[in-house]
Amino acid sequence: LRRGNVRGALDLGLTPGFLPGRVTLDTARDHFTDAWGSVPERAGLDAAGILEAAAAGTVDTLVLLGADVVEDFPDRIRMRAGLDALRFVIAVGAFPGDAADRADVFLPTSVWGEKTGSTTNLEGRVMRQARLITPEGTTMADWRIAQELAARFGAEFAFETVEDVQDEIARVAPAHAGVDAVLIRRARDGAVLPIADFPEEIVLHAPEGSSADVPFGLGSSVSWEPIRPGTVGAEAAAPPANDEAAGAEASEEDVPEAAPVLPALHVWDRVASTPAAAPPDAYSLRLVVARTLYDAGRIVSSSPSLASLASGIALVVHPSDLERIGVSTEGDDVRVTSPRGTVTLPVLADAATAPGTAFMAFAQKGEVGPNDVVDITASVTELRVETTR
Repeated sequence: LRRGNVRGALDLGLTPGFLPGRVTLDTARDHFTDAWGSVPERAGLDAAGILEAAAAGTVDTLVLLGADVVEDFPDRIRMRAGLDALRFVIAVGAFPGDAADRADVFLPTSVWGEKTGSTTNLEGRVMRQARLITPEGTTMADWRIAQELAARFGAEFAFETVEDVQDEIARVAPAHAGVDAVLIRRARDGAVLPIADFPEEIVLHAPEGSSADVPFGLGSSVSWEPIRPGTVGAEAAAPPANDEAAGAEASEEDVPEAAPVLPALHVWDRVASTPAAAPPDAYSLRLVVARTLYDAGRIVSSSPSLASLASGIALVVHPSDLERIGVSTEGDDVRVTSPRGTVTLPVLADAATAPGTAFMAFAQKGEVGPNDVVDITASVTELRVETTR
């Protein structure tokens, strides 16, 4: 979980073997409800599986949702084999680069600040987003594009607003139970999923239309921030009491329905499995690839104030390994070869890098990258490095 978007995607079932709401297929079969309609017989494919299926000819049309697979997928040989075999590619994204120059159709979507909705942070907190500016041209919110595509396959969602989508998520996704459009709108700092486990986290602002919605005499149109803290959970959400109804006996129609019994939510193992150790190659450097704080992603590369913070692509080694390679000056180009391919890039020395290893930052753009030398099926990547002089 390196980003909030990953947490939100997992909670909404965007991973093989899961349904919306942090529920596995096996759990759903044991606890079938009408909310899902039907449970798939088998798990779907991950990104690598989709590209392999495309290369094998069993997938002929691919929809890319805000994904530049040329940069994002860690194995470019497998990526190109899959993309080259596709009959049709649809790219949905906010930037032309999301089409990866391979899309037959590009559908532009609005970005944060141009649409209302919610987002999930790394903690699992669902927070509201407000539209601050009107999007230009013919861009649409991503949920509307999904609905239009579904309609062309005969699936009618009938959502009219983003609030309808939020209410549907709260209805069918157990981890989101209770997190409907009203709660998202009223929760001051969002809600940590599942809300039953974190009731003290929900602080609501005063109900709409009350005098508390008019802070500092700004007028009745102000009802968002600043929000007065102090009321927590269901107490703030409860409607004002009706004195006449308070003394009357509740009719059968007034008796609330019992809350549905939700299936158990999946709990991820907190201990990462350790792969089998591979003996080092005395003549090679073992490659380590990781993301840095700033990379060449869309937000950074499209922001003039941030673009220069991306480090750029280079091979980083320990100073002693720099001498072994035969390079005396940092910044010189070296030829890097793995069983997957050969690239040429500058080399840098850093004493914090362990001797015998080489580091390459992921997603730094440029003509080459770690994607060109990594085989995702191999447990480790060994590099032979030599000077180009």
